[in-house]
Amino acid sequence: MMLGGERDNVIPPSMLAGGESHADDLTVRIVPGVGHFLPRERPRVVAEAMRELFATER
Repeated sequence: MMLGGERDNVIPPSMLAGGESHADDLTVRIVPGVGHFLPRERPRVVAEAMRELFATER
Protein backbone atom coordinates (compact mmCIF):
# COMPACT_ATOMS: atom_id res chain seq x y z
CA MET A 1 0.00 0.00 0.00
CA MET A 2 1.23 3.46 -0.87
CA LEU A 3 -0.30 6.64 0.44
CA GLY A 4 0.30 9.91 -1.33
CA GLY A 5 -0.78 13.45 -0.67
CA GLU A 6 -2.91 15.20 -3.26
CA ARG A 7 -0.82 18.36 -2.81
CA ASP A 8 2.57 16.65 -2.45
CA ASN A 9 5.09 18.59 -4.52
CA VAL A 10 8.01 16.29 -3.56
CA ILE A 11 6.38 13.07 -4.82
CA PRO A 12 3.31 14.23 -6.76
CA PRO A 13 0.42 11.80 -7.29
CA SER A 14 1.32 11.51 -10.98
CA MET A 15 4.57 9.77 -9.95
CA LEU A 16 2.63 7.12 -8.02
CA ALA A 17 0.41 6.17 -10.94
CA GLY A 18 1.20 2.96 -12.77
CA GLY A 19 3.11 1.22 -9.99
CA GLU A 20 0.45 -1.46 -9.82
CA SER A 21 1.86 -3.07 -12.94
CA HIS A 22 5.13 -3.74 -11.07
CA ALA A 23 3.67 -5.36 -7.95
CA ASP A 24 1.17 -8.16 -7.49
CA ASP A 25 -0.79 -6.57 -4.67
CA LEU A 26 -0.10 -2.82 -4.69
CA THR A 27 -2.77 -0.33 -3.72
CA VAL A 28 -2.15 3.39 -4.23
CA ARG A 29 -4.30 5.87 -2.33
CA ILE A 30 -4.19 9.61 -2.77
CA VAL A 31 -5.26 11.53 0.34
CA PRO A 32 -7.15 14.72 -0.55
CA GLY A 33 -5.90 18.08 0.68
CA VAL A 34 -2.59 16.77 2.05
CA GLY A 35 1.02 17.56 1.19
CA HIS A 36 4.17 15.49 1.68
CA PHE A 37 4.00 14.82 5.45
CA LEU A 38 0.99 12.52 5.71
CA PRO A 39 1.75 11.17 9.22
CA ARG A 40 1.86 14.71 10.57
CA GLU A 41 -1.01 16.12 8.50
CA ARG A 42 -3.40 13.14 8.67
CA PRO A 43 -2.16 10.72 11.36
CA ARG A 44 -5.53 8.99 11.65
CA VAL A 45 -5.64 8.24 7.91
CA VAL A 46 -2.13 6.76 8.07
CA ALA A 47 -2.92 4.75 11.21
CA GLU A 48 -6.12 3.35 9.67
CA ALA A 49 -4.28 2.38 6.48
CA MET A 50 -1.64 0.59 8.57
CA ARG A 51 -4.28 -1.27 10.59
CA GLU A 52 -5.97 -2.33 7.35
CA LEU A 53 -2.70 -3.42 5.76
CA PHE A 54 -1.46 -5.45 8.72
CA ALA A 55 -4.87 -7.03 9.36
CA THR A 56 -4.88 -8.50 5.86
CA GLU A 57 -3.88 -12.14 5.69
CA ARG A 58 -1.11 -12.80 3.21
